[in-house]
Amino acid sequence: MIYRTIIMKTEGSMPYARLTTYFHERSGEMFNNPRKTVLICPGGAYAFTSEREGEPVAMEFYNHGFNAAVLWYSVSPATYPTALKEAGQAMQYLYNQASKVGSIDRDKLIIMGFSAGGHLAASYASVWKEMGFVKPAALALCYPVITSGEFAHRESFDHLLGEADAENKQKLEEVSMEKHVGEDNPPTFIWTTYEDDAVPVENSLLYLNALRRNKIQTEFHMFAKGQHGLSLADQRTQHPEEPGSVQAECTPWIDLLLTWMDGI
Repeated sequence: MIYRTIIMKTEGSMPYARLTTYFHERSGEMFNNPRKTVLICPGGAYAFTSEREGEPVAMEFYNHGFNAAVLWYSVSPATYPTALKEAGQAMQYLYNQASKVGSIDRDKLIIMGFSAGGHLAASYASVWKEMGFVKPAALALCYPVITSGEFAHRESFDHLLGEADAENKQKLEEVSMEKHVGEDNPPTFIWTTYEDDAVPVENSLLYLNALRRNKIQTEFHMFAKGQHGLSLADQRTQHPEEPGSVQAECTPWIDLLLTWMDGI
């Protein structure tokens, strides 16, 4: 494994902002064709980045033959668009590494996010072209924060925009991602739960409808049971104070996503 930590530095970045990589090394004894690479953006309401949605998820992809990287992006008091620029920097790094690390397929870079990290990933998927970022091959969203409207996870937007802009209607419109889907959005996979009372399922449904209107290939799964923030939904990512963070009914999400990614 090629394990590296790369500092992410753009205007407004916090000192801890970094990218952690988990790349396959080329070997004379194993499959050596370039592999798909997943950039993972953990959640945390733009107040922190969840360890439960970082390395355990990266290792799951690595063990299934993918390269993976985790973006520990800047959160409050950093404000929009700092984390988005860091995501662009991270994707550019992965793209550039393809010429140096033979296991990376630069045309198969996938961006993925959980909760507020899903909002970050969805933001990237909408603005990559206008901001001159690397084109993502696909987008994967796990119980994502999407809308700043009626069904908003208000805490995420308060942290993202900061006190000065938290009630700014123009800014809120700019970061309500169901309103910014276009023909350049990549194929998208979404999963969530009906019981999520932190980030209501309407977030995913609004985004799904926007993708549908723009004819973006999409796969969507809503599980009947499960609280917010499940990560892998099994004992590997169980929260010590939340027994509900293990939900057997939701564990198939990773296999569903891996199957979908076969077609990317």
